[in-house]
Amino acid sequence: MKKRKPSSTKNRSRAGSKNKPKRSRRQSLNVRVNSKKSVSVRRKIFLVRFLKWGVVTAILCVVLLGVYRGVDRFLFESPKFSLTEIKYQTDGALPEARVLKNSGIVLGDNILRINIKDARQRILSELPMIQDAEIIRKMPGSLSIKISERTPIAWLSGPEILENNFRILGGLLLDRSGTAFKAEEPVMRFENYPVIITSEFTDVTPGKKLNSLAVQRGLDIAQQFSEYFSDSPVLLRSLHSKNDFSIIGYLNTGTEITFGFDDISRQISDLKLLLAEAT
Repeated sequence: MKKRKPSSTKNRSRAGSKNKPKRSRRQSLNVRVNSKKSVSVRRKIFLVRFLKWGVVTAILCVVLLGVYRGVDRFLFESPKFSLTEIKYQTDGALPEARVLKNSGIVLGDNILRINIKDARQRILSELPMIQDAEIIRKMPGSLSIKISERTPIAWLSGPEILENNFRILGGLLLDRSGTAFKAEEPVMRFENYPVIITSEFTDVTPGKKLNSLAVQRGLDIAQQFSEYFSDSPVLLRSLHSKNDFSIIGYLNTGTEITFGFDDISRQISDLKLLLAEAT
């Protein structure tokens, strides 16, 4: 019997390599033609696209402008939105004409063009006697203006001013917060209010709040005195600030009282009791 010769390893490796598929190598070729003709063609294509987008943009702008002008004409030029009515309300005596003059609001103006925020700011800055202002727009042609005026509780003066020269029209009044403003109405309403006399009077600007401790305590005394003696003929005429820990008060009876800055309510209560006992 003939023996089979084993196939060699070399033959097997060759056979195996023949059976394996060949790997294909891909290569990308970027060819850009830079001839004069190709450059010209690309420029024409770019120009055509640019013109198309330009025409579309121009048409869109014209449409938007037309819409804007139409809305503007309808809202801001239509007589339908003219201001024809102003409802005015105040808790004091400030006349409507004075408030409207300082606000810049005029009947006949387009109600949508009125800047409510600016009008309110002008009222508060130019009329210090006003504590707060509320302006409400009511379509199509009405405004509501509500004014809260400051309530004075005392006059303000300096030590060098005679007593008869501060309870006048144009004199300075103080509300509960210590904000100063000029008296612009008949002062007979405030004739019996006490006057706080302080050296800080020369630095006071109407509409600004005084942060002086003596002035604040003087306002506390004035308010609580009016409450305790509301049914009494006794009046507090003036309060003189002469140091940083007390204030001197003068009554219409000629009585002089030195008030400390602490526990003012108790001091006023004790004063009322003493005056009652003395009477």
